[in-house]
Amino acid sequence: MPRIRPYESQVGSQGDLPTRAAGAADFGGAGLANLGQGLENLGQSAGQAQRILNEAKARKEVTDAQVAVAQLGTDLTKSLDEHARNWTSDQPPLSETFLAGQVKSELDKLRGPEGGQDRFETEAGASTFALRAQALTAHFTDLTRHTDAKLAGEAAVTQHRQVVDTAGNFLQTHPAYYAIKRDEVASILNDPNGIYGRIPAVERQKLTRQADEQLAISAVQGMIRKTPNRALELLQDPLLKQDDRYSWMATAIPNEKLAPLINHAETEVRAIGIAQRQEEAEARRRMAEQSEATNSSLEQQRALHLIDPTQ
Repeated sequence: MPRIRPYESQVGSQGDLPTRAAGAADFGGAGLANLGQGLENLGQSAGQAQRILNEAKARKEVTDAQVAVAQLGTDLTKSLDEHARNWTSDQPPLSETFLAGQVKSELDKLRGPEGGQDRFETEAGASTFALRAQALTAHFTDLTRHTDAKLAGEAAVTQHRQVVDTAGNFLQTHPAYYAIKRDEVASILNDPNGIYGRIPAVERQKLTRQADEQLAISAVQGMIRKTPNRALELLQDPLLKQDDRYSWMATAIPNEKLAPLINHAETEVRAIGIAQRQEEAEARRRMAEQSEATNSSLEQQRALHLIDPTQ
């Protein structure tokens, strides 16, 4: 049977205690120290990785915001053009419908559903979207205002033409009302409280001249239809501009447009002369026929009387 080795203490007396400081080997060696350093470095690497991920996300959101708002701007421009083409004067301005409606709605959709999480979660992404959305809204605010002004102006001019056409048609049959209709149209056009009050003064003056000319031509055409001889006499009068009643013919109608009216009047006068001569010839023919018939009847009666004196 083996013998048990007796335990011999290796620790000396108090005076023989070792004075060496404990080293890494006393606590597992250099491996444990390296492990600690590795854990510290791992924590730093994880934080750096998260920062990289956050930065990448922020950069992506910045670009996404720029691209999305730019594409929306293109789409909204096309939509505004279509709204402008289909707009009618009985509809509200586009600044009240398109700007306050579609522009705001589309931006809200880009940002994210109402009550839900924003599409742009990073500060950089949210800030970029907000700035681009603000710039887009300002752009379309200005654009829709200009479009509204253009459409309103076009509608006003169209309405003015309708008023002038209606008055002109009336003067074709009632030429004596020229001055009344001219003043009526001018008062509508120059009323500062009406829609034409927003048209520049130069444009209103141009429209007034055009209206005066058109109404004057219509009135002269009506006069030619009713009394062509009198119309021709006035149109050919060298002192027409001094005529208290009819000077508007010379002042409102340019010379190049007076000539066709004179030709028209001359044609009507000739037509009337031809018609009169035809009527006179027809009257003479009827009188000749009647006279001939009367003479024939008398000849027959004389012949019968010669045959039979009692007749």
